Amino acid sequence: MTTHKQPRIIPNIIRILFVLTIIVLFAIGANVVLGNPDSPRLLNYQGKLTDDNGAVTGTVAIIFSIYDAGGSPLWSEPHDNVDVQDGFFNVILGSLTPIDDSVLRGRGHYCTCRRRTQQDIALLHLKTN
Repeated sequence: MTTHKQPRIIPNIIRILFVLTIIVLFAIGANVVLGNPDSPRLLNYQGKLTDDNGAVTGTVAIIFSIYDAGGSPLWSEPHDNVDVQDGFFNVILGSLTPIDDSVLRGRGHYCTCRRRTQQDIALLHLKTN
């Protein structure tokens, strides 16, 4: 009587699925570590807005801009409905107008924010590598 070996299909399929799972997890991990170059550049900006009467409360329009060290405009984004409570506000810059990588790469760049129809109310230097 001769014995025939049964093919080991199930263990081979499990090995293949395991290897594919490792490859997919590696690809996801590489994307998280290296970042997706196509993802938008967003900056969380928090500030306090005051006027001659003290802290502002209400909805205001604020324009944010980034300039190079020589004062040339590189990027600008208006936020027309910024909710301000006791002077404090929070916006996500780049959510309306994408921020190009080149805007964040130079040295000496600075960001301004101003209420519409007013002069710049804040001057912030961007620290870049």
